[in-house]
Amino acid sequence: MVYIYVGEDPYYTYLECKRNIEKKYSENKDIDFYKFDGVLDEVSKVIDTCMTYSFFASKKVIIYDRCNFLSSSKDKQDAKKEKDIDSLIDFAMIEDYDVELNLIVTPSLQKSEKIKTLVQNSNLVSVQSLSEDDYFQFINRKVNSQNKKISTDACKEILARCKSADGKFDYLQVQNNIDKLCLATDNITIDDVEALVYKPLEDKIFTISESLLNKNTAYALKVFRDLLSLGYQVYSILPVLYNSFWFLARVKYLAIQGKNIDEICSNMNEKSFYRVKYALKNIQYITYKNLNKILSDLGKEENNYKYENRDPEASLETFMCLFDKNYL
Repeated sequence: MVYIYVGEDPYYTYLECKRNIEKKYSENKDIDFYKFDGVLDEVSKVIDTCMTYSFFASKKVIIYDRCNFLSSSKDKQDAKKEKDIDSLIDFAMIEDYDVELNLIVTPSLQKSEKIKTLVQNSNLVSVQSLSEDDYFQFINRKVNSQNKKISTDACKEILARCKSADGKFDYLQVQNNIDKLCLATDNITIDDVEALVYKPLEDKIFTISESLLNKNTAYALKVFRDLLSLGYQVYSILPVLYNSFWFLARVKYLAIQGKNIDEICSNMNEKSFYRVKYALKNIQYITYKNLNKILSDLGKEENNYKYENRDPEASLETFMCLFDKNYL
């Protein structure tokens, strides 16, 4: 018997499969459980396990996670993978109720005749991702189960920081961040979230500005291209990059006035001591005048792609390539 679990979130899809198995066999102790990984384990190994007689249990339950060769994310299958699909179809057509094979596929099944045949001979389970309201309830339940508290603002900020460029949440990321926050404090506030939860876009933009100021243009370009590959558009990257240099310019101005780190934090209403500390380190070799020139040029970059139809990616890459020459 074959079940195919299909969902957008890899870990949540796996979790739903595991929950269904536990619910189904909670009272049956005479079972052998196996877990395989589609990236690490060959289909032949999984099928051999399915077909091998068990001397110690009356039933086998197998989870085959990350079956990427069945996924729509793969544009083309090689000959070997085609044979793997054939092997799964052959097993699915056997009416063996003593073996349950659970295949986990994300984000969706590829469209082909062979996949259609596999589905026809299997049980398809569509796993719906949690909505924002569902995640909000999940966070509160998980925090309350540990006798902790969390503010509404903190909950919203966690979700904002665990959202991808295409607006989807990562279940495992949300869960791990909640566990980390619960270890750190009994009453989770937005200050705790800002201090402990990674903010993907802002943190990567900080890395870009830091790399440029330290004359590591190649790494800045790599991080920029990584952001593009994650689905972020230049239109969303540019304002955050501008704000990053705006922050640095304000720190530089106050440092010129003779303010120490604590005074700078106070003047800027900045809660992160280390953010100001690293900013001071990164701006020691650039003038306040040139930081303002960077802000001016980034403003022109926005005008260039909005009103002059320039390629925004190429334009921002040119800005980075010439950064050392123009500002340092």
